[in-house]
Amino acid sequence: MTKYLYNELAKRDIINMASDMLRSGHLYQRDTDGKLQADGKVAWDTPWYHVKDHVGINCQLWSHFMWRQLFKRQPKWLTESRQFLPSGCQQCFKVVVRPPTLKALFSLLELQKRLDKPSKCGIEHRLYVFGHYGGYFYTRGLEQGKRRYKEVRAAVDADPGLGPEIKVILKRACTEMEEAVGPSDKWEVFKDQMDLESLIYDSFNVDRIARSQSEMGQRYVVARWIEHAYSWGDETALEYIDPERPFCAPLVTYHHLVDEESEVKK
Repeated sequence: MTKYLYNELAKRDIINMASDMLRSGHLYQRDTDGKLQADGKVAWDTPWYHVKDHVGINCQLWSHFMWRQLFKRQPKWLTESRQFLPSGCQQCFKVVVRPPTLKALFSLLELQKRLDKPSKCGIEHRLYVFGHYGGYFYTRGLEQGKRRYKEVRAAVDADPGLGPEIKVILKRACTEMEEAVGPSDKWEVFKDQMDLESLIYDSFNVDRIARSQSEMGQRYVVARWIEHAYSWGDETALEYIDPERPFCAPLVTYHHLVDEESEVKK
């Protein structure tokens, strides 16, 4: 029997690493070959309008499993206290656009459709993101990211609904990863990490299928955009709501009585 058997088993215990996702039903083990399979469901409760999928980016495997379920939770004695970031995520570069209003968000949506590149846009609920709205263009590698940035920056500048004042940046991977691990220009890929990634690829069905969002799902998302914009006082939201059928009836107010009483006292 191998010496330090537990340590060796723990390094290769994919079922234990995936146990939370298996219990929740987000993963299951296939009868045919025993590999783990994602449930394949399209998320419905999302703030994002997915314009075009990127078949070369496997967020289900890299971000949702490797990063959130495995690398962030690995015991330090297994990783020598180093924080792994999936090698696939390290090759993901995003062009981010920050429209300031709902009306500008709709302009960005139309721009993304015209450019026909892997992208999404929507409302921001994440506490670590500064801004109510965002648009993302996905690329693989820094060079492709730089080319896409130039293309998007020029398109935003020329769009009458957006313009040069709109913020556009090029960033690497997910913001939460940089918050957890540190500046992205210092990231590394370690040999023992790649050994583990190879084991994960052998244990998962990694076929990547391009999924499109249904029209029904897109209608749901856009309606939530308008509600979100209205709730924080974005006046451009009023352009998309029938004034005869507002979210709520006009309030009866009384503060004018204070002004009238002041005038009488004078």
